[in-house]
Amino acid sequence: MVCARSSAGLFGVLLAVTAAGCVKSSGGSPAAPRPGMTGIAVSGAGDQAPRAPLTNVAAPAPASETVVSRLLLSVQPIGRVPFDGQLLPLVSPDGRRLATSVGEAPSWATILAAPQAGPERGRIEIYDLTRSPPVLVPGSSDIPVGVVLGRSADDAGFLVESPRPDGARWIGRVPWTGGAVEWLVQGTGVNAGATLAPAGGRSPVFCTRGVDATACGLAAGPSSDSAAAPAPPGESGYSFPAFSGDGSVLYAFLTGPRGTELLALGADTGDPGAGFPRTLARRVLAANREPIFAYQAVSGVQSPAVGAGAAPGLLFHNPAAKRMQIFSPVTGRLTDLAEGSIAGAWAPDDSGLAVLVTAPGGLVQHRLSTDETGLRALPPSRVLDQPWVPRATTDPARPFVLIGPGPRDQPRVLELVGLRLVTEPAK
Repeated sequence: MVCARSSAGLFGVLLAVTAAGCVKSSGGSPAAPRPGMTGIAVSGAGDQAPRAPLTNVAAPAPASETVVSRLLLSVQPIGRVPFDGQLLPLVSPDGRRLATSVGEAPSWATILAAPQAGPERGRIEIYDLTRSPPVLVPGSSDIPVGVVLGRSADDAGFLVESPRPDGARWIGRVPWTGGAVEWLVQGTGVNAGATLAPAGGRSPVFCTRGVDATACGLAAGPSSDSAAAPAPPGESGYSFPAFSGDGSVLYAFLTGPRGTELLALGADTGDPGAGFPRTLARRVLAANREPIFAYQAVSGVQSPAVGAGAAPGLLFHNPAAKRMQIFSPVTGRLTDLAEGSIAGAWAPDDSGLAVLVTAPGGLVQHRLSTDETGLRALPPSRVLDQPWVPRATTDPARPFVLIGPGPRDQPRVLELVGLRLVTEPAK
C-alpha cells in the first residue's frame, strides 16, 4: 500500500515547522538572513570529555562537556526558483546549477515506483545560480515532459526517471546545460531510486523489479535483466541505495517481516555490478513496512553527499526517531542529532567533522567527535533561526546552498541563500 498523504513530503513538514518557529518578515514570508559576515558562539569538544559506555544509540554529549568557539557566517541571498510543491531540487556539486521539478507534482505511486504509477505531466527546469536572481538555462526546454527528477547528481549532470507506457521505468542523466536525456538504464523492468557513485566512472546503482513483481533487488549497469543483489526470500526488497563518501560502502533500506532495516554493504570490489558480497552492518529502524518510510529517510539529503569523503556513516532522517541520525557501517550504531531535524548535509572544516541539520528551531550545526565508544554528536549550535535545507557544494566561496520556503502566498516558490561558515577559537 502506498501512502497518499501529501503532508508526508519533506516540504509539507518544512512549511509546518516554518509556520511554527521562524522569524517572519512584514510581507508574511520567512525573513531571509541578512547578507554579510556574522559571528556567533558555538560549542566544541572539550579535551577531557568524560567517556560514555557503548550503547546502541549514541546520545548527544551533555553541555558540560563543551567549550566555546566562534562561528563566522557569510550569507549571500541568491533568489527564488519555482518548484512543484513536493520534490526537493538538486544542486550541482559545484553549486553553479539547480534542477527543480515544476508544474504538476508526480503522484506518490510514481515517487515510490509503485505498481500504480502512470504517466506524469510535470517538467524539469535548470537554473543558473551564478546569477542573482537565478536565470533559467535555455536547454531546459529540451528535457522531455513527464520525466521525474531523481535524487542524485554529479559534475556531469543529474538523474531523472521515466515511467514508460508499458509499466517499465528507465533511468537517465541530464547535463547541467540541459538538452537530451542520456539513458543509463533501460530494459523491461521497473528501475528506480538510483544513486551515482561519488568518484564517478561507475554505473549507477538502483532498485529493480519486474513490472508484475513486488520484490526489488539491487542492480547496476545499463540493464535490469539481472539483479546483483536479489531481494532475500520473504523480503519486500531494497530501496534508495546511497554510497559512502569514498564509495567503499553501499547503504540501502530493506523492507521485510522485521519492518524497515538499514544495511551497509561492501562495495569495494570494483564495479557494484560485480555484486555486494558482504553485509557489514544492519539495523532495524522501525516495524513500519510502508515504502514511504524509506523515502522520508533519504529525501532530505542529496546523493552522493558532497563533503562526505571522511564521513563515519550515513546521514539520514529516521521517521521513527523523528530526527536525523548517522548510521555506522562498522557497528550498526545510530548517533542521534537534533530532535525534530528533517534534513542535513556534511560540513567538515579545519576543526574536524561536523554536520548541518534542519531543525524546528532553525539550521543548526553539530560538531562530531570519536572515541573508543564510537561517534558522538556534541550539542547543536544554532546557525540561522529558520529551518533551511542545506545542500553542500565544492565552491569554497559558497560551500552551502540553502533551500527554504518562499512567500506564504506563493507555495510553489523556493528561496535560495548561499552560506559560508568559518570556525575559530573564542578569544
